[in-house]
Amino acid sequence: MFYFLTSAIDYNNSGIENAQMKRLILFHKHNVPAKIATFTYARYQYLYLTRESLMPDDVVNLYDFFQNRLFYHGPRENIANFKVVNADAEDNGTNVIYRRNGQKVMQVWTFTDYTFYEKGQIERVEYYGANGKLQRKDLYDVRGFLSSSIYYAASGAHNRQVFYDAGGVPVIVKQFQNVKGDQAERIWLRYHARSYYFDSDDELTGFFYDQLVKQDAEGMIADRSYAVDPGIYHMQQHVYTISFWHNVHTAADAPLTGALSETLGAEIEEASRFQGLFTSTHKQSSMIAKRVQSFPIKTVPAGFITDQTLAEKHVPFDKRQSHHIISVSRIHEQKRLEDTISAFVQIRQAVPDATLSIHGYINDQKLMDQLQKQVDDAHLHDVVTFVAYTPDLTGVYNNAQLMLISSRYEGFGLALLEAQSHGVPAISYDVNYGPSDIIMDGKSGYIVKNGDIHALAEKAIALFKDDQLLRQLSDGAYKSAARFSEDKVWQAWQDQFIQPAKEQNK
Repeated sequence: MFYFLTSAIDYNNSGIENAQMKRLILFHKHNVPAKIATFTYARYQYLYLTRESLMPDDVVNLYDFFQNRLFYHGPRENIANFKVVNADAEDNGTNVIYRRNGQKVMQVWTFTDYTFYEKGQIERVEYYGANGKLQRKDLYDVRGFLSSSIYYAASGAHNRQVFYDAGGVPVIVKQFQNVKGDQAERIWLRYHARSYYFDSDDELTGFFYDQLVKQDAEGMIADRSYAVDPGIYHMQQHVYTISFWHNVHTAADAPLTGALSETLGAEIEEASRFQGLFTSTHKQSSMIAKRVQSFPIKTVPAGFITDQTLAEKHVPFDKRQSHHIISVSRIHEQKRLEDTISAFVQIRQAVPDATLSIHGYINDQKLMDQLQKQVDDAHLHDVVTFVAYTPDLTGVYNNAQLMLISSRYEGFGLALLEAQSHGVPAISYDVNYGPSDIIMDGKSGYIVKNGDIHALAEKAIALFKDDQLLRQLSDGAYKSAARFSEDKVWQAWQDQFIQPAKEQNK
């Protein structure tokens, strides 16, 4: 079994988790056992897996593992079966408040989205003391069972959280040292009839990884390195492990001279724990190799295009929305979306029916407000739309005629590769890393000078005024994506990771 390590599978996932999910498909197609391993407490995880078309067996979570809740198909706790003696009930629709002699003693909250939850299914239960302050909160997993309880001090701070097994018996108890309750001071674990004590979540995570090694792990890939590495550093077991870098390795845009990131610096210090460092591009691998000799530096693309997608009939340009531009980017300073919008202002002046849609979740609400103001100030609110994260963007790609990329930096560019596989030409700044590897300059799009907003706009305008050239670049985009076929990327995984791991495990 190969494990891809990250912190969580969320409702909105970044390129790292999307790369893991695509890699999972590739491994499974070739009958190589693999799972994503997460360590964050996530009582909504089952719902998020469903949203991403993942099966419960595709992901192993630390808490589910120790709570013996990896698979649950039992009844769902419902408020209809919830009884509070000698109390008056006040039903508010989404919650019920219970009072004794006018004093609130309990409040039961239910899920309201009945497309997934049963009507009346319990989400959480809050218990209040004689002073009216919250004393305890029971949290229910979306699958319908009591998962954990949080206990509160008189000050309102979290001071303890208890996690239960399938029989309702405590198996993890965390004591907290801060008001937010996100830094465990002491952790107790009951596992296989033995008690274990940890001083941090990182130690617990390392123990979790150790159990995966003892169970069946042949190799591990640290994808979200800054989050999972601390757990790796607490492991006692050895397994073939590589760190996959999905982003730049220096703080500044100076790959050969800038200070290495703290995460990479720590990996160098802990080099004996890693059998290699992977990046998605040969350019980044070569730049890291010039500065790091602690372990082998290898290259495997973070994404690939399925045989099914490559075999699909090409979408004619007259079936796409005329002059429609897309950006697939989370709202984050890295993506420099203010430049995309500024370029679109120029495009719109030359191409009056041009439209822009920006697809991605919000990382930074303040930045989102600034971008919306930029659109409003340009009087473009009717033609520039912000669209929330969507797991499947096939329809978006097949409707677009052009993609713009104005990022400060990239690790690869999964969305760019997907767009090219659906025949969408792209114009991107020349930044490290990814765009220049995916876009064939002049054949499937254009690479322009980093930060040159006018060049972005100028290239887009020229394309929109030359339908024949736009169609040629669309054909080139399909061809460009074919370079990242399943077979080619799978061969790279076999040569660079799977076979070396199996050789070590002999």
